[in-house]
Amino acid sequence: MPDKEELPFRSGMSAFKDKQYDEAAAHFSKAIQDHAVMHKSFNALGVTYSKIGKIKEAKACFLKAYALDPTNETYRRNLKKICEKIPEKNKPAIVPHKPRKSLKRTNVLIMLSVTLIISILILVLGFQFMSEVQPHMGTMLSGTLEQGLLVPWMQSEEPEIHILPVVTVQVEDKRIEFLFNKDQDLSSVDRIETVITTPKGKDDSQVTFPPVTNPQNNVYYAIDDPFAGKEKHLIMTMYYQDGTYGVIADMKLPPR
Repeated sequence: MPDKEELPFRSGMSAFKDKQYDEAAAHFSKAIQDHAVMHKSFNALGVTYSKIGKIKEAKACFLKAYALDPTNETYRRNLKKICEKIPEKNKPAIVPHKPRKSLKRTNVLIMLSVTLIISILILVLGFQFMSEVQPHMGTMLSGTLEQGLLVPWMQSEEPEIHILPVVTVQVEDKRIEFLFNKDQDLSSVDRIETVITTPKGKDDSQVTFPPVTNPQNNVYYAIDDPFAGKEKHLIMTMYYQDGTYGVIADMKLPPR
């Protein structure tokens, strides 16, 4: 994809990284108007809107991104997450029922009995829990005050909403090079997998390359072209540490 088409998207990424969300939203909107990286731009605009509290607008963007690329797990996860933030409306009001005076004493006795039973159950379960985990208390209380004195499995983390980065791919001699430009957040990336095939009807060959882990910005990565001199198709998928993933490159490469 020409750099000119990617410029508004990359400008938006830069503004987003600097937490200039209004400016980022303007750039992503411009990218959508220019029909550049459409699904990524809608997704990025949705993430930006979620940062400034425009939940309805964010949901609309995620819906469009997911409609354009329904196999993208990152878009599906982002859409699901934003839907969870939308409060339920038109819930029927619960009008408290005023008990009759003759039933008040009975209700109080029932509540006290239930409370007593629950308290006993909590004490029993608490003693049982302590007897099982006591040998591991040193491990459980190994955190810091900032992290909380709990082991990781007792801490809940909110799934992160991701903006898929843009990658530049080019063919040089018998090598295929790709680069992630600056101002793109790659800190939560687990790995990048690349698959290259030749066009259907000519050759069914397919090559899957070893994954790239811990990718860096402004660093050229190169792989040997397995089909030098032939037209080929490249698909590059990015996997995040939280299990989400998305296709960041899906393109034909010239027969050099």
